[in-house]
Amino acid sequence: MSAWPPIPAGPAKPRKRLATRIVVLFALCGVIGGALVWKAGKSTYSNYRIASGAVERFHHQLNLGDYDQIYDEATDEFRGSITRKDLTLFFGKIQEKMGSVGEPASAGFHVNWRNGVVWVDQTYNTQFLYGRAQEYFVWKIEQDQPRLYNYHIDSPNLR
Repeated sequence: MSAWPPIPAGPAKPRKRLATRIVVLFALCGVIGGALVWKAGKSTYSNYRIASGAVERFHHQLNLGDYDQIYDEATDEFRGSITRKDLTLFFGKIQEKMGSVGEPASAGFHVNWRNGVVWVDQTYNTQFLYGRAQEYFVWKIEQDQPRLYNYHIDSPNLR
């Protein structure tokens, strides 16, 4: 016989405590992760709604022929890419060839944060009086105020 005492089976309680700590840690990470995803989703939806309201306003101004207001409310980059006179001619051609804006239908959107600025890209399949067109908007949202950064329209009527 040996004079040494038998080796204990091992500490069962510390393993249970470690497993419990791991479960609590994962649960805590899940709760924090879920809260972050919820916050990001809420912010994305809010910015989408702001940009969608801006599209409605844009269409209303286009129907009224209020091109100067569209130009004045756009970003500096937009105004730097086209003169007021050229924009008036462009929108006038849209009104002549397409007629007034009818029913817009959202075809997709993308919200992005770059360099601390929120950008919302939106695509619409819009029914005008004389035909359909696909419109593409890029909005720069600053302090919950949408400003037009880019606008593109494509329709067989405009070719």
